[in-house]
Amino acid sequence: MKNKTLSLLLGVVTALAVVAAVLGIFLVGVRHGAGKQEETQQTAEVESGQESVKEEAQPTPPEKDSSTEPAAPSPTATPVPTATPLPTATPAPTATPVPAPQTSSDGYRIDAGLQERASDGLVFLDGDHFTLYFNSDDYNAGLWGWEVTGSDSIRFYYTRANQSGITGTVFTLFAYDWGENGYENFPNYQIAGLSEDKKYVVTFATDVQINPDDPVQVEEYGRMRDWALTIDQNQVSNPFSAK
Repeated sequence: MKNKTLSLLLGVVTALAVVAAVLGIFLVGVRHGAGKQEETQQTAEVESGQESVKEEAQPTPPEKDSSTEPAAPSPTATPVPTATPLPTATPAPTATPVPAPQTSSDGYRIDAGLQERASDGLVFLDGDHFTLYFNSDDYNAGLWGWEVTGSDSIRFYYTRANQSGITGTVFTLFAYDWGENGYENFPNYQIAGLSEDKKYVVTFATDVQINPDDPVQVEEYGRMRDWALTIDQNQVSNPFSAK
């Protein structure tokens, strides 16, 4: 009877020892798992803190200061082309006599003493060798111009054509010695008058001397040429007289 009781107690004690061992192992596992979980949580918190520190450590880019930022260069203005200066107009010769460029071997100058004169509404050139009356209206309007072209020649021209760059010659007056007949080579000439030692000849241009597209020039030049054709020793109305 005593032996059975001991055996039963030993069985109980053994069972309790097994239960205690199992319970110890379980508790160790639980504690080990809790430690792992705490370590993992701490590691996560550390990493999270490091990330926060990194985010806080990143410098915030400074805001742009518009007052210090250089202004964008404005487009360069295209230079305005400088207007080409117009050529200065050369004034046309006036009715003022121009000295002869040369004197003949005998000292003769066709323009000697030549001056503009007016009398009784008439306008004329008067000199030592001849007198020539003009159609007063055209002369006073400045349409007539003249220039000495040699010791023995004077050119009379239409000023409006001359000022526009065209010759505008109406006629040329020449003085020839009695023994000279070179004027016969001109295609269009007339004897203006005779003196004791000179023959005065007028020659007329045979080419266009005006702008034919300008009706004013056509009308005025035509009127002046018609007057010039009256310079003829064979006409009673000849406006030329030799001295």
